[in-house]
Amino acid sequence: MARILLIDDEDEVRNLLRRMLESGSHDVVAAASGEEGIEKFKQGTFDLVLCDSRMPGKHGAAVMQEIRRLSPTVVLVSVSGAAADDAASAEAPADVRRIAKPFRTRELLSFIEDCLARRTR
Repeated sequence: MARILLIDDEDEVRNLLRRMLESGSHDVVAAASGEEGIEKFKQGTFDLVLCDSRMPGKHGAAVMQEIRRLSPTVVLVSVSGAAADDAASAEAPADVRRIAKPFRTRELLSFIEDCLARRTR
């Protein structure tokens, strides 16, 4: 089980991802914007941050840059929904892992477990 910060501006997507992650016994804290996500990150301890790459305001790459400055060890994962997101993700820290929508619960949980396992090596 990991403590995961989930950042996504779309209510339906955020709620779906929360349920998917919680089905894998993860403790999930959700934020509806990049700014809110950074504030929640500052207030807690997280193993992994799962962040939408495209959001209004502070976009995913900028959020992950700020979180990487705050913690050099947290696992960062960018969720993208379009090929255009790859260009935006180029601004993200080099160690950001990426997963593209759509994906099934089992695929997401397996991906998250792999990211966490690689962190502890």
